[in-house]
Amino acid sequence: MNQPISIPTTGVSHFLTAWRKRAGLTQEGLADKAGISPSTVFNYESEKTIPDARTWAILVQILEIPGWDSDSHRIWLQND
Repeated sequence: MNQPISIPTTGVSHFLTAWRKRAGLTQEGLADKAGISPSTVFNYESEKTIPDARTWAILVQILEIPGWDSDSHRIWLQND
């Protein structure tokens, strides 16, 4: 059964950092692909700021995070 989780507003640093590293990207590499500055990625990963919905959609696509629903802005996780 699938269960939705909302876009995290806290703990985003761990989520984003883990998926970025899984994709084999540096902060600079992710920033380049997303069209944002490396300092913006740093700020997301250090929880100084959080991505807006549009930026999340871009990051999710780049990082190939499964289960992203762009209409509800949720990630659907599969329960085994």
